[in-house]
Amino acid sequence: MLLENIRENVVRNMNLMEDVHKNKRSNVSRLTSLSVFPPMGDSNNQLFPWLATILDHIQDAIITVDILEKVTFMSPSAEKLFACRREKALCRNIREIFTMVDKQAGSLIPLPVTESIRQNKVIPLKPSVLILNHAHVRHNVEGWVMPMTNEYGQIVGATLIVHSVIIN
Repeated sequence: MLLENIRENVVRNMNLMEDVHKNKRSNVSRLTSLSVFPPMGDSNNQLFPWLATILDHIQDAIITVDILEKVTFMSPSAEKLFACRREKALCRNIREIFTMVDKQAGSLIPLPVTESIRQNKVIPLKPSVLILNHAHVRHNVEGWVMPMTNEYGQIVGATLIVHSVIIN
């Protein structure tokens, strides 16, 4: 029952995201109130309000993307680190939210999201990586990208988890 509720909500969100893309983001406000979690008032899903609260308060920046690398979730910590509001990030390609830069060379480097999805493996961020956020501020970060799979083992996207690192 629980997995079926989650699957129905994911399918509904994916259909809405597809609709938004087709309508050139005109319906993005509909997406901002949705999540992959069942409705909070659903008495059968006591775990979900608790889980949603944890995701909203965790200090690591968390962004999830679908298989097309469009943002499907962004935590409040990610909003701060990447200097981009969740409402603006949803349905956009993750590359529009931030870029990665090699510390030594100063050159842009590819985000490991594509590699994680294609290879179906966790990709740690290299220590020589800086992120350049939406406000063009550079941050030293640590983290990783991991593929997300559904209950059938099919890859449905990826999760990026990072935190800022202060180097002395």
